[in-house]
Amino acid sequence: MFEQASRLKLRFEVKGYGNLAAEDLWDLSEAKLNELHIELAGNVKAADVDSLISPRKRDTVLELRIAIVKAVFTVLRAERLARADEAGKQRKIQRLTDILAQKQDEGLAGMTEEELQAEIAALKA
Repeated sequence: MFEQASRLKLRFEVKGYGNLAAEDLWDLSEAKLNELHIELAGNVKAADVDSLISPRKRDTVLELRIAIVKAVFTVLRAERLARADEAGKQRKIQRLTDILAQKQDEGLAGMTEEELQAEIAALKA
């Protein structure tokens, strides 16, 4: 799909950005990609007029544009969700680590004076 786009020197007209190559789509936000997809899908519907005189012709270039936008959107969304999931895991690990440290402190606070002195002496040795 991307090979076809590069061979055709395919460009995407994006409002506010001008003509972009397929590789430039990776820099767009999900919202902008969705907006582009809606516009391209609207072009398909406009071209999909049933004529009694001439048969419908498939616009393969337009279909390719739509497929590329969908592919880029899908990958970017999956990457964003994976980053959010990883950030959530890191927050939970930090929270559990903090709670573990607190429990360890509580355990140390419950030790007798003699146990604390013995622990200190063992660490110094």
